[in-house]
Amino acid sequence: FDREIERILQHQVPQYGAASIAAERSVYLRNLVERGEGERALRLWQGYFPKGGNKGVADGNFADKYPLHPFAWQLASDDYSFSEKVPATEGSPSMVRAHHSGDRKAALLTQLVALKPGTHELVFTMRDGGLGEPEAMYWRLRCIGSSENLVSRSLAKLGPDWQKLRIKVTVPDSGCAMQHLLLEAKNNDDEESEIEIRSVEAK
Repeated sequence: FDREIERILQHQVPQYGAASIAAERSVYLRNLVERGEGERALRLWQGYFPKGGNKGVADGNFADKYPLHPFAWQLASDDYSFSEKVPATEGSPSMVRAHHSGDRKAALLTQLVALKPGTHELVFTMRDGGLGEPEAMYWRLRCIGSSENLVSRSLAKLGPDWQKLRIKVTVPDSGCAMQHLLLEAKNNDDEESEIEIRSVEAK
């Protein structure tokens, strides 16, 4: 049964069907991951993009129209703590704006990645959005199924100008074939904060 579904989902579709096939593929890939078959889901996902499915971070510039989850950004949609894509305009590339209400813990931006064992550099192009200092926001990477962070970096010192934040992280040799990359915020006594992100890369 799974093989038949996978065969159907491999079909190329006209542009008018792109949103529908992306939704169907996302449902199936998420189900595989939830069943503990993340590496099988990864191979299928990479097969949908033979020329671009091996990037460390998918949709790193937030421009994909039909992203495939969970190998794409999951944006928080709470009324008070949320993330939203801002399309490119003349002279300004696309970006994501992440807003935290400060009154709860929240995963504002999440993506499932598969960085190989060894040392990597995560590079974020971002800035403070102009509200309170984003001292309660953190970029984190953790092995799938684990609550322990491989790395956690506070954004407390993020400035108002566009800048590159570089974070080194080491993925262990075993037990960590896939990881969650997430922008997480913790309770901050109702102090609102907001950041803007133009790109995310893994090297």
